[in-house]
Amino acid sequence: MSGTGLPKYLVKYLAAEKKLLMDNTEESERELTLTYYSRTVVTPEDLQRKYSRDEVKELCLRVKVCVDMTHLNCLWDAKERFNEKNRLDNRSERFINAMLVKAVVRKMVTPYTDEDVANANLVNRSQLKRTNNIRLDRWKRERERLAQTAIDCLQSLPGEESPTSPSESETETSFFARPRTPQFDDQDDEDWMQAGVQMNSESMSLVVSQSQSQPVAPSSEDYIAFGTQVAAASTQEADL
Repeated sequence: MSGTGLPKYLVKYLAAEKKLLMDNTEESERELTLTYYSRTVVTPEDLQRKYSRDEVKELCLRVKVCVDMTHLNCLWDAKERFNEKNRLDNRSERFINAMLVKAVVRKMVTPYTDEDVANANLVNRSQLKRTNNIRLDRWKRERERLAQTAIDCLQSLPGEESPTSPSESETETSFFARPRTPQFDDQDDEDWMQAGVQMNSESMSLVVSQSQSQPVAPSSEDYIAFGTQVAAASTQEADL
């Protein structure tokens, strides 16, 4: 452990990462970039945080496990080198495997040492620990916000004392109140029936008046010939 409370290799890795970031950033934007970068750096408090049983369970249920099979894989490195020269295009799986073995035998690539794997795992665990800390804090804030919202909704329900005006209270009460089934007495039924009969009679008279006022469009059919084939029908009795 170094004086910063972090593993030595992690401090060295973070310093190299910061230098690479600053070298690829313009001078006018370095201050802003450094401000945002400092919020993502692993701190000793992140590594020292202890999780409760409920927090561990929540992380297991809500976070997916992802495995990068290409990380620290010398065979994948060899395949990438061959792909740059298109030497594996349209080749069989047997040929590709033979080329990967040849790359290792001829030391085109070398397997990673146990120390390399341990250092890489240290960096990955440290960054994952900080990411999980951020997740847990965010989920906690979300639960607290939802709980406060639920409390506010319950307090705004009818029957609770609130600083709202009478008109607003009446509006909320009418909104949340369950609608009642309307009740009608006999007199109301008769009034409704009379109004309905009057409405129907008025609408029928309106339709008849409109039909009488509209002119009949001339037709090209021969109604005289039609009358000789079909007997005329009338609602009025014929004169005796």
